[in-house]
Amino acid sequence: MNSIQSIAGGFGLLDNGVGVDGGSGKSLNSYNRSWQQFWVGLGGVLELAGGLDADGRMVLSGENVTPKGRVLSRITWTPNEDGRVRQQWDQSRDDGADLADRIRRIIHAQRIVLNAIQPRQKV
Repeated sequence: MNSIQSIAGGFGLLDNGVGVDGGSGKSLNSYNRSWQQFWVGLGGVLELAGGLDADGRMVLSGENVTPKGRVLSRITWTPNEDGRVRQQWDQSRDDGADLADRIRRIIHAQRIVLNAIQPRQKV
């Protein structure tokens, strides 16, 4: 089961996810001049960074090296009108020439999570 929770007084998000392929992982997300995510799962580790695009979608990208070679990842979160968030994770093994859709899921965003993703400074 997927779950997302606000942590550290709203300065971070912890995402516990399960993909359509049955793989699982956890990510720690925070904002420090840009959005950052550190993901750990059965496929290894991945560090991503990015922010909001012109259409209001959160887009993070990064790369890691696996036994099969270098993998580029791009994860996009798109807000739905019903308050949920659509997540799409694309990957490429050919330097971005072909991005393959790896994971799609709909996140039932909780209000506490939506409040936590607003960048803010500690006072």
